[in-house]
Amino acid sequence: MPAPALTTPRPAPRRTAPPPHVGDSRKPARAGAARDSAPARARARGARKPAPDGASAAPPPTKRPLRVVPRLDVWVVCPRCAGPAHVVSRGVFCTACTWNAEGGRSGHWCLCCWAWEGDRPSPVGPVDTRLDWRCPSCGRRETTRAPLTARSRPVRTCACGAEQRLVGRWSSARVADGVDALYGLPFYLSVPCAGRTLWVANREHAEYLLGYIGAGLRPPGPPAFRELGHFLPAWMVTRKHRDEVVRGLRRLLRRAETLPAG
Repeated sequence: MPAPALTTPRPAPRRTAPPPHVGDSRKPARAGAARDSAPARARARGARKPAPDGASAAPPPTKRPLRVVPRLDVWVVCPRCAGPAHVVSRGVFCTACTWNAEGGRSGHWCLCCWAWEGDRPSPVGPVDTRLDWRCPSCGRRETTRAPLTARSRPVRTCACGAEQRLVGRWSSARVADGVDALYGLPFYLSVPCAGRTLWVANREHAEYLLGYIGAGLRPPGPPAFRELGHFLPAWMVTRKHRDEVVRGLRRLLRRAETLPAG
């Protein structure tokens, strides 16, 4: 049987650019004209860069900023044993002993007034309280102050001899002073800092303050969208005490992580 003839593979035809049209007045494109500009190339490299393992291409969701100090799920000092007491919607309960109290009701954020309103405090200990009176007989109005608790039932007699009616009762306890808004108890998570007392209501509050104070840039924002960080005292946000405040907040955050879950 004769051996098959060896054939040499035919080379592929070379592609050449078509000749320019005769009479074309356009100038030939430069070698770098077809390339993208430097910013476009940088954007293209960033778009082609793969995301690290376990990370998604979408940006991480940002936490909603706090408008006020939390009212519920906060930790206060038990008046009986000085242990941590948990404030929830149905009352305040100590986790170290059997002490508890009820009556406080949390308010809500009003979208019309853009402010927090509707708190119904029920102070456990005596709190300086302003009382507004009105006499149903002669119409006389008076204002007095007295240390009262939630169970106190004050009574007052008018100069005309009739019993006055209590028309207003306003507690002077303020959250800015480091006490709970519903029961008037001091916050459990507190440490000395910069010659003052640094306190937080719960873990969420500590994380928010740590992110706000530790940020390099804090834009003021419009008045209608102010958050809790815009109303902090000056000593907390000043550059002089920034590092010390951040260290204190980290200590409080570690303490908050050791508290029992609600």
